[in-house]
Amino acid sequence: AQAEAIKKTNNLRQLTPREQEVAALVGSGASNKQIARTLDISDRTVKAHLTTVFQKLSIADRLHLALYVNGSEKGHGNEN
Repeated sequence: AQAEAIKKTNNLRQLTPREQEVAALVGSGASNKQIARTLDISDRTVKAHLTTVFQKLSIADRLHLALYVNGSEKGHGNEN
């Protein structure tokens, strides 16, 4: 469990500070529109950040991202 936590922390560190903010907000259940308002960016920019986050973390969608950020996801969503 500790090894997984360290791996997750290292994976999250590869995100930019803004990508980390977006990921955290997804983890809290915020919609793209809510994220955009909170961070004072456009919906399109939120989508761009999410696309990059999904690629960097090898995560398939926002549900898996939310689970991952909240520590409930052992895999990455692209694994079957």
